Amino acid sequence: MKLKIQSIFCILFVPYVTQARGEIFCHEDFTNDQIIELSCSGKNLNDGNYWDTLNTTFYETELSIRAKNSVDYRNIAFYVENNRIESLNVLPFMPTVATLSFKNNRLVSGAASTFHKLPDLKHLDLSHNYFKSEFLTKYFFKGKDNEALKLEHLNLAYNSMSSLPEDLFFYLTNLISLDLGYNPLSFLTKETISAISQLRKLQVLSLAQTQLSYIPDVFFSKISVRSLYLNGNYFAEIPKSLRHLGNHLEYLNLNDNPVHEIDSQSFVGLSNLRELDMNAMEALTSIRENAFSPLVSLSILRCSYNPLLGSIHPTAFLGLKQNWNLKEIFLDDNNLRYLAEETVELKKINIFSVRGNPWNCTCSLKWLYQYVKEREKHDPEANIGIRCKYPEKLFKRWLLNVEKMLKCNETKETPSSHHFIRSSFVFVSIIIIILFLILAALYFCLVEIRQKLNTIDRQLGSHISTAAKYKRAELRDNDGILDTSEND
Repeated sequence: MKLKIQSIFCILFVPYVTQARGEIFCHEDFTNDQIIELSCSGKNLNDGNYWDTLNTTFYETELSIRAKNSVDYRNIAFYVENNRIESLNVLPFMPTVATLSFKNNRLVSGAASTFHKLPDLKHLDLSHNYFKSEFLTKYFFKGKDNEALKLEHLNLAYNSMSSLPEDLFFYLTNLISLDLGYNPLSFLTKETISAISQLRKLQVLSLAQTQLSYIPDVFFSKISVRSLYLNGNYFAEIPKSLRHLGNHLEYLNLNDNPVHEIDSQSFVGLSNLRELDMNAMEALTSIRENAFSPLVSLSILRCSYNPLLGSIHPTAFLGLKQNWNLKEIFLDDNNLRYLAEETVELKKINIFSVRGNPWNCTCSLKWLYQYVKEREKHDPEANIGIRCKYPEKLFKRWLLNVEKMLKCNETKETPSSHHFIRSSFVFVSIIIIILFLILAALYFCLVEIRQKLNTIDRQLGSHISTAAKYKRAELRDNDGILDTSEND
């Protein structure tokens, strides 16, 4: 009876307690069966009033939970976002809070053991603040009695950290995912590498938009992440140090990097990679032979929105064909005019998307027409976005509407045949040039020989003429002697 009266009291009294605070009203949401959400976001909280607000809100919620006889009340998500808090003191005792977010405040620093009174804290979001390396120490994350926190997911994105203190994560030995994206790291210092390498359980790491252009081998040799985000950096080529993650890495995001081409050495060692994102690479022009061959476990490839990507070699996926696992390929909005039919195993793919490319609708795309036509039976939108740009008379025509223009001659026109013709032309041109040079050299040699022969002839002629004169003179002398003899 006493418990029943207490429950009724809590139901009636708690709303008035919340309102009695007057200036601040935090929101409670019990609609989710798995998570109870508390929100003090956008309440203009500052260093002077946030602590009391969190403390009061949490315990009022605890009373509400007990009043409603809720069975699962161990999973509370507390959002204190979009406020004006600059520094965190030790937070109040909130034993059932599993998720806590101070996103988009003005945080610069925090006290030692800030979170040690939150024993069940698993998710912590400190993104979009002003944390700097010099104001963070390992004691910020220290747990109760110098023990490690149970924290598994930490978001430090969009702060002002140029490096990490070497022992920053000393008390975060249970961390599974870490987001350092959008911090001005520029390069990975020895201290930063040491800090991250202490996270032995780390599986997800984001270094997105951190101004990196190089990652040393030693970094990836000390961690074993399964998901890695390197998007939005300054890599001109795929980091060769990635091969040290070969037995672990399953997802890789390389979006928005100035990579020029992908070749057979780009993904060497990544035999366990299952999902690859290569979108919005504004400098990417070609994917060369055997580029994806090392990725024997690849299941999903997203390679779209690359405005200069005009060439994918027919053997780019050659190494995957023996044991084809690739099920989804997205090549949308690139600069592709041709794509050889033998490039991919269409019969083994669930999704093959090539929309938004400037296709040259000739015989070489007959296979794509047939594929799209077959897919349209199951997906009415399969043809959307697949238009011709060339030849000019087919400009902006849907691929499925130009079947008559795709008739092939006896000699099938394919990108590989174009390549062969171009290669043959170059080869023949080189041979002709070489022959021309040889003939020119022979010509000049003959001219020089002829000139020398003429010189010799002139010299011989001169000698012969002189010899003749001497001979005639000798004959005259001899005649004179004979005549004299006779007269005597």
